[in-house]
This record gives sequence, structure tokens and C-alpha cells, in this order.
Amino acid sequence: MTAHRVLASYGDAPAAPPVPAPEDTARVWLLTSAAYEVPPTAPLITDMGNVMELMHRMGTVSLAQIAVRLGRPRPIIALILRALAACGWVTSIAAA
Repeated sequence: MTAHRVLASYGDAPAAPPVPAPEDTARVWLLTSAAYEVPPTAPLITDMGNVMELMHRMGTVSLAQIAVRLGRPRPIIALILRALAACGWVTSIAAA
């Protein structure tokens, strides 16, 4: 349900961008096996696809690394990671 709300509101520009929770910057993210079952032709939001592609190439990656590499604001990347986690396509672990 959370992923649907995030995706539904993604197209609307919020008045004040959400600030990522502190744990979002202290974790690294990796794809789950379920993400590899998503067909390449699945209708994903471009940013979500770009995040998944970057994670596939890099293995584990932090929110900050994704934001820098894709040139997107951290709050947007945080929303995408939360939506992907709610779908079961990514998971996070505490950074070493």
C-alpha cells in the first residue's frame, strides 16, 4: 500500500521536499532476487529503472551514491528506494 501511495504522489511536486530519515543515509541497498524477475519491458518509472540498473551494476550502493550518479535529489531517491523496498525489490543493510 505504501508503494502505491508513493508512486501516486511521485508525479506531483510537493511544496517542501521530504527529508530522508537518518537511517536512509546510514544504509546501503541491494536488489533482492524478486527484482531480477521483473521483465525488462515492465512499465517502470524512468527513475526507478535507473536506480535498479545502477544497483545491479554496483552491487551495494548508498542513497548518496545513487543521487550523485543519477544527478537526482536525495529526497527523490529516498522515495524511490522506499517504494522499491515496499515492493520487495530492494532491501537495505546497515553500512559497515
